[in-house]
Amino acid sequence: MGGRASDEISQLLDRDYDGFYFSSGERSRKARNLAMNPRVVVCPENGDEAISLEGVAETVADSPAIARFIAAYNPKYNWDLTPETVRTLGLVFAVRPRKVLAFNDAPGEFQTTATRWEF
Repeated sequence: MGGRASDEISQLLDRDYDGFYFSSGERSRKARNLAMNPRVVVCPENGDEAISLEGVAETVADSPAIARFIAAYNPKYNWDLTPETVRTLGLVFAVRPRKVLAFNDAPGEFQTTATRWEF
């Protein structure tokens, strides 16, 4: 990725064609660190079918992105966020992929499944 990624870890709330979404308090350490170094790596929980996505975290405030964030957040956490309440809670970030590495670590699968995409 050409430099060290940020040390921040966050629960990803949603993904769509625009990227992956998460939130943070505006004055949180995470938000401050991402302001200085927005490069991130996204990994899922399952290590057998691993995906490592490298990208840049950017704050989003446009209505369509906030609507997608709310559509993922409300059912997952059983909340009733609105665009107005999201803006009072903090920042919403989108991570758009730059490079993705993927493989299946099951016996005999790694050699035939290791894949890399660059955007």
